[in-house]
Amino acid sequence: MKKILKLMIIMALTGNAYADDMSDANRLYANKDYAKALPLFTKLANAGSADAQTMLGEMYWFGDGVAIDIGTAEQWFAKAANGGNAKARQFNEVIAQRKIHAADIAYYTKNFDGRDVRLANYNCVQPEFPQVSKTKAEVNKLTEAANSWQACYNRFVTNFNAALPAGTTIPREIGGLMNDQEMAQAVELMDARYKQIAEDTREMALNVNKSQTAWRLATENYISTEVVAKKLEQDRIQQEAFESRMGFLAKQSGPMANRKTN
Repeated sequence: MKKILKLMIIMALTGNAYADDMSDANRLYANKDYAKALPLFTKLANAGSADAQTMLGEMYWFGDGVAIDIGTAEQWFAKAANGGNAKARQFNEVIAQRKIHAADIAYYTKNFDGRDVRLANYNCVQPEFPQVSKTKAEVNKLTEAANSWQACYNRFVTNFNAALPAGTTIPREIGGLMNDQEMAQAVELMDARYKQIAEDTREMALNVNKSQTAWRLATENYISTEVVAKKLEQDRIQQEAFESRMGFLAKQSGPMANRKTN
C-alpha cells in the first residue's frame, strides 16, 4: 500500500511539474520570449507531450525564435498527431497539400515571371510610322493603327493595375499553404517583376508616342505646305488668267479707238 501511495504521489508531483513547465512555456511563447520557451517545449516534447510537440512544430513552421525549418516542423507535428493532438493533424493536412502544390509555391517564391500581366498576352500590333505621309489614305490607315494599338495597350494597363499590389493574385489555396517568410519572399519577387514589366512597357509606349508625334507633326507640316502651295498655284493661275483677259481686252480696245477717231 505504501509503495502504491508513493507512486501516486510521484505521479502527481510529476504531473504538477509538467503542468507548471507547460504553463511557463506557453506564457513565455505568448510574450514572444522564444529563447526561453524553446528549451521548455523541447524538454516536454522529448518527454512525450503532444501539446509541446505541436508548439515546437509551430515554432519551426513560423520561425519563432528559430530558423524556419518545414522538415523539422513536419516531424514534430507527426509525433503530436500520433499523440492525438487535433491541431497537429490540421498542420499535417496543410503539409500534405504543400507537397501536392510544391511547384506552385516554388513558382511564386522563386520562379515568378509575371506571365499573366505581360503586354505580349494581348498581341498588340505596334504601328510603324514613316517620316511623313503624303496621302490621305495613308494618314487614315496609320491613324487607325495608332488608335488600335492604344486601345490594346490600355487593356494591358487595366489588367496590370488589377494585379497590384504584388501578392494579391496568388490563388487563395496556394497562399494559405505558405508560411510568412514564403509569402514575403513571393511578394518581393512579384513586386520586382512587375516593376520591370512596367518599365519595359512604358519605354515601348514612349517610343511609339514619340514616333507618332514626329510623324504627325511632319505630316501636318507637309499638308499645310501643300495647301499653301496649292493656294499659291491657284492664285498664280487666276492672276495669269486675269492678265491674259486684260491683255486681250487691251488689244481689242485699240482697233475700237481707231475706228472712233476715223
